[in-house]
Amino acid sequence: SLLRHATCGSRDTQCRTHSPLSLKTSRPQLSDSVMAMRSSLQTHRGAVQWTGSAAPVQHLVSRPQPTRTVAVCPSRPVQRRSSPASAPETTHSQAVPAPAPAAGTLQEINQGDYYSFIESQGDKLVLIDFYTEWCGPCKVINPELIKLQAERSDLVIAKLNCNKSNKELGVQLKVRVAPTFFLYHRGVKVAEMTGAKVEALIAMLDKAAAAVAEAGAAGATAPA
Repeated sequence: SLLRHATCGSRDTQCRTHSPLSLKTSRPQLSDSVMAMRSSLQTHRGAVQWTGSAAPVQHLVSRPQPTRTVAVCPSRPVQRRSSPASAPETTHSQAVPAPAPAAGTLQEINQGDYYSFIESQGDKLVLIDFYTEWCGPCKVINPELIKLQAERSDLVIAKLNCNKSNKELGVQLKVRVAPTFFLYHRGVKVAEMTGAKVEALIAMLDKAAAAVAEAGAAGATAPA
């Protein structure tokens, strides 16, 4: 029986190309072709490349590293902000000018400008009203004080609220009742009274004004 040739499928026993002799001689050729194909293969990363030599040689294929561009900003001079000039501190001992009173109101002062306000009034009588916001009699007599201020040109009336910010001065002056009135002339206390008594207050002012006028007349007639 004819055996089909394993390589070309021919039944011809006289196949010259794939004869038993040629098959024997073609095996080395086939091995050489396989070796040539293997030797042509190259790997990309650290693979073993077969070059057809007796022993494999390991080649490390280095991948090109991407270049990084670092942007360097030019240095700029540091600008420092100049700190504003510090305002001078204000203490209670420093004289703070009192704001001018609005129309139909009385001058409000505090313990910081108490003595400077009195001394700045010259030859006029200065009446200080020590009051509190919760004091009922203080509110009752306040319109009468505004009327006295408008009627008398020789008189200056100021109010001082006996609150926490002015408590130290109130204790120093021994003010215990509201309202309390102190009357000054040229920086010196000449009279005082307590209570919302308009008649008694007017009498105290008239008496002090008469004493000032008398002292002024005596000084004018005194020999030089």
